Amino acid sequence: MGQALQAAVQLVDELAARGYVERRPHPTDRRSRLVVLTARGRQCVDRVVAISQEAEARWVELIGTEDFARMHHGLSAFAADMARHRRVTVRPVW
Repeated sequence: MGQALQAAVQLVDELAARGYVERRPHPTDRRSRLVVLTARGRQCVDRVVAISQEAEARWVELIGTEDFARMHHGLSAFAADMARHRRVTVRPVW
């Protein structure tokens, strides 16, 4: 995740408090815990995917399939290049 363990634990705590994930025992390592999406978490992910697909479909309508593919390729290359120079991290926003 590119962040300190304490920050990762805080993020999981917040997601669990909001009902998006739950901790479960690890099946083979008693010291570890699994973090699993709840039904609410899955619904959230599904909604984000649907919104992203709707946005991409709208872009295709506006600029066409070929231009969208070029744009997507270019932005992906740009993001990958930027990530090599400065690590992209996930951070809580609360």
